[in-house]
Amino acid sequence: PDGVEKSYDAINQLLDAAGLAGAYPVKKGSPPFQFATVVEPSEGVDFIIERAMDATKEKPLWIVSIGACTNVAMAWLKEPAIRDKVVVLWHGRTHWPRKCINFNVFNDLKAVRVLFGSALPLVLFDTGGYLTASMEQTQEWVAAHGPLGQYLHDVRKRNDWFQRDIKGFYDLGDIAVLVDPALAESEVVAVPEVNWEMDYLHTYKLGKMSRIYQIRNRETWQLLSDRLATFARREVRPSL
Repeated sequence: PDGVEKSYDAINQLLDAAGLAGAYPVKKGSPPFQFATVVEPSEGVDFIIERAMDATKEKPLWIVSIGACTNVAMAWLKEPAIRDKVVVLWHGRTHWPRKCINFNVFNDLKAVRVLFGSALPLVLFDTGGYLTASMEQTQEWVAAHGPLGQYLHDVRKRNDWFQRDIKGFYDLGDIAVLVDPALAESEVVAVPEVNWEMDYLHTYKLGKMSRIYQIRNRETWQLLSDRLATFARREVRPSL
């Protein structure tokens, strides 16, 4: 129930650590679906619609969903016209082609069912479970990359699981692919339906999607390290 507030606070903490407090709009999203077709209003959903309606089919808005796809699904239900103006990249890491199972699905299965049935242009990021790092590796960021590196290392101290060598920085892959698409391998597949047991149903009636099934591990970590180092030197500052 407090996931929306936790996500909002986490984004602001990250911006503070990067010295970018207030530099980007941060909106609170909607709670998980209670009913499969009822929109829970939020400023986050309205923000997606606003930005999408300013886009075009030729220059679409890319929506990157690295958690539950609640806000994307609700934005489409509230304004179906965004279908021709967006591309959705959703972090899945599922058990393709059998099961649509991961933490993001557990958090809002209704949203997943809406997303796959929406005909929104979809890229499924379905890999990256091996993007892991040891505590020693992230400790190196502290010295090399200033307050932002310190923040990324300190996040791991929140519980014992985060400190294990097999703990992944999985969402890193989604962003890395956007920065350098050559890092990934993908395929075009039929969009499956997802049932209440989280099975993929390959009915071949929902169109096509792109499925990213591989991302280069070493090169992805190197990209993050390079970008952190550049940012620490403040040679390049992000812009809206």
